Amino acid sequence: MSSPQTEAVVDEIYACLVGRTSWESFVGNFAARVPGGKASLFCYNPSEKKGIFNLASPMDEADAVSFRDYYVNVNPLTPAALERPVDLGTVADALCAREIFLKSEFYNDYLRPQGIESAVGVTAIRDPSCFFFLIGFTGQADGNENEPLARMFGEISPHLRRAFSFYRRSVAREAIGPVGHSILDAISAGALVVNEDRMVTAASPAAREMMMDGTSIRTLGRSLRLKVPGADDALRLMCRRDYVGPKTLTFVSRTERITLVSIEKDPVPAFFEGPSILVLIEPMARELRATDIEDVGKLFQLSGAEQRVVLGLIEGLSARMIAERHGISVETVRTQIKHIYAKTESNSRVDLIRKLQGLALHGPLG
Repeated sequence: MSSPQTEAVVDEIYACLVGRTSWESFVGNFAARVPGGKASLFCYNPSEKKGIFNLASPMDEADAVSFRDYYVNVNPLTPAALERPVDLGTVADALCAREIFLKSEFYNDYLRPQGIESAVGVTAIRDPSCFFFLIGFTGQADGNENEPLARMFGEISPHLRRAFSFYRRSVAREAIGPVGHSILDAISAGALVVNEDRMVTAASPAAREMMMDGTSIRTLGRSLRLKVPGADDALRLMCRRDYVGPKTLTFVSRTERITLVSIEKDPVPAFFEGPSILVLIEPMARELRATDIEDVGKLFQLSGAEQRVVLGLIEGLSARMIAERHGISVETVRTQIKHIYAKTESNSRVDLIRKLQGLALHGPLG
């Protein structure tokens, strides 16, 4: 079970996602949880060895820029951080011997003048062009003292990854500005916001497709209904103004994972608007591996280009994201999707994924 401190951080992440607070405020509040230190949301392009942006607090702009543009590449922690598994919170001592760290230019010229002795970090996203890190620069030198902080980093990392899927497709941004419902138009997973009457007030394209499909979520009258066992009852309770349970709940079936997040609001908006619940619906596509796609192609006579589009659909990417990945037009991708649906006798992305999952559950696809 997550600690109250972790739940509070997760709450702030999703409040940023729907525009209830700013990412600058999130980083500032998170830094206050790092003993004697600072915090940073940092995006790094490993192929170009270049920092993309660094949203840091409390840190002078010059220090944030110098880390992004120079010190990240002389940081002795960086090579191991690039190899670190996603969602594994680590202390500096786990990435680099303390004696080497203390002799580094990074420690002596960058950290020490700021009163920083060590660091804690986690990798939330690892794409070829963007590694997304949450970093805590702490005044505590003892790695054992920093371990509880590292565990919290690991617990919040999956939530950061969901929130920042939008930024994976716009990594050239110099800073993160406030975002509202527009982020839902870019998020890969099915994402909806519902009010206290369970009415959908915003939805991502994937979520709208899921509602039309009606298999895992649907609307009854104007209210959202969830078909994964336990999720609908939990949503009903979380929509009550007097709800006092966990802020984040996850329910898993054979085909979907549904995460419910109660979005924290300032007192005045909370009074007038009532609760807002973020609903994330993710197909359980991990059973389908990239190595299966060739077998899918043979079974349904898909071209190489269509196989690549299938992989993107399984990963939850939109047509625009798939087009950007492969350097083709969105219209070409949409045409390929139509061909894929026809060849596989599917009528939607959800239907396609379920069909492929059914094949995978019965053994190798080939």
